[in-house]
Amino acid sequence: MPRISPHILRHARKIDSHLASLLPVCRDLRHTQNELRWMREHAAQTSINSAGVSASRLREYVTRRARGEPLQYILGTEHFGDLEIDCRPGVLIPRQETAASVTRLATLLRDGWRKHGSPEQFSVLDLCTGSGCIPLLLHHELASKRTPSEDFDPPLSVPELRVLGVDVAPEALRLAKYNVRKYFNTRHPEYMEMLPYGPHEISFIQADVLTKPTSSPVPTVPTLPEAMHKSKQPTSFDILISNPPYISSNSFLRTTAASVRRYEPKLALVPRPPAGNESTENDGDAFYQHLLQHAEDVQAKIVLFEVAGLNQAKRVASLTVAQGIWNTIEIWRDDPTPKDDELQVITIDQHNVRIIGSGHGRSVFAWRGVGAHWLNTT
Repeated sequence: MPRISPHILRHARKIDSHLASLLPVCRDLRHTQNELRWMREHAAQTSINSAGVSASRLREYVTRRARGEPLQYILGTEHFGDLEIDCRPGVLIPRQETAASVTRLATLLRDGWRKHGSPEQFSVLDLCTGSGCIPLLLHHELASKRTPSEDFDPPLSVPELRVLGVDVAPEALRLAKYNVRKYFNTRHPEYMEMLPYGPHEISFIQADVLTKPTSSPVPTVPTLPEAMHKSKQPTSFDILISNPPYISSNSFLRTTAASVRRYEPKLALVPRPPAGNESTENDGDAFYQHLLQHAEDVQAKIVLFEVAGLNQAKRVASLTVAQGIWNTIEIWRDDPTPKDDELQVITIDQHNVRIIGSGHGRSVFAWRGVGAHWLNTT
């Protein structure tokens, strides 16, 4: 990483002494000024009627940020699509690329339902839910269009939604439940009358999606089937979606940003290796075989898995092809908006896989059966 010139540092210090502290982390002066403005506003908002407390908090925020702590943990929130999601240390920060994939999925569903009609009920299973950002944004994108609107002709009918988020980490589940309460009670209070089913449309359970049922008497986090049975969840879901830990052990050490390594939970980034196994270049793929099996077990008609890049996307697409139950498989890039001049088609085991959008490989998307009807691909 290139060093910042003394001239730029002196210029930043003349504007505001805090800028010089932040510049080595933010790198770009304009971006640094924006971050300082946001921290100053946050300090003021959390220090009502006390200029001294506000200044003290700002110094604390600047110190934390200068050490490399993510801004989202300092401000406590991150924008995710149209939503603002609360963030806390110990839980992965939502990424905009994830929001783009979720929004694209919601758009495809709305288009399909508008043309073919929607089912009465629709269920989504989100594995490795973290802050709950994916269930919340998908629910927002679909449920906010539940009533007739001038934007739709004919009016769009959206089914009763049920979304279940699953995570192994208690701190993630606490934050996800908090974000749901915030979403229904503060972000969109007008939805409370519009949504007859209420906050119970989104629920969360603790489970380990990697382990298989065991007869061991040692108490552990339950497996996904055990947790779903205990909490009396349905046995089938229409969509399975997941942003799992997907970074290999080697990539985590070599290429992951220092702030991510130091502050975000490794459990949400790197799959834990099986006992006695050494790390390999592709050990970031550990979750996907399990996710595909869970999708088959719950009879999902659509799956959407986030990945680390195009090479991993191709490996996951290959696993999906090998499962032999999916009619169509696609790879979505960071911006999954289809563009004719950017469309690619690759062949994996004699199966054509389209690569859609621009940017890095970001998601693997597949559907079967009635999923094609919902997505308007028939």
